[in-house]
Amino acid sequence: MLVCLFFSAGLGLGHRGIKEQALVRRDFKVEQYPLSFEEIARKYEPLIKSQLKKLHVFKDFELYYQAGLIGLWEAYLQFEESKGTFSSFAYSKIRWKITDEIKKDIRIQEKQTTVSDDVLSGVIDPSSVYLLETEILQSYLTGLTDNQCKWVVHSVLEQKQTKQIAAEEGVSIEAVKSWRKAAIKKIIQNAREMRTE
Repeated sequence: MLVCLFFSAGLGLGHRGIKEQALVRRDFKVEQYPLSFEEIARKYEPLIKSQLKKLHVFKDFELYYQAGLIGLWEAYLQFEESKGTFSSFAYSKIRWKITDEIKKDIRIQEKQTTVSDDVLSGVIDPSSVYLLETEILQSYLTGLTDNQCKWVVHSVLEQKQTKQIAAEEGVSIEAVKSWRKAAIKKIIQNAREMRTE
């Protein structure tokens, strides 16, 4: 295992001055000059991409790649040789930064969905929609028997199943099916007549 020394300058981000730090990597040669962040970013690009792949990030790839770079930058500034290797520290910081960004985006999406649902429920009054549906439906119900009308109201407006309608009305399932068949025929006939007028 080879050691590469580099210097990281404190840039007013809580880092104390210039510090000599060791970067332990097998694929690096010992360098006598400080590594810049650009060089570190190039060498750790595969790590960032592998984390994105492991976290199944395919949408907004560049955004999360940027979060990985920010994690690498934070690792670059905060690394202390006495606490372990740079590569394991960078791995943790990159993964945490990407997962934090994913969690933040999920929270934002949940809030946007909740707000839009709340706004819609305040604007649209369900009873007015029901009245409008009933009014439109009434125009198609002319000539239907009471039982056929019951089927239309229960199945179309109340979204009930045939079994539920039969149980509520105290009749067989076959009777409800016959109401449905006759009602559909008459509704189609009424619709054709309305178009010709």
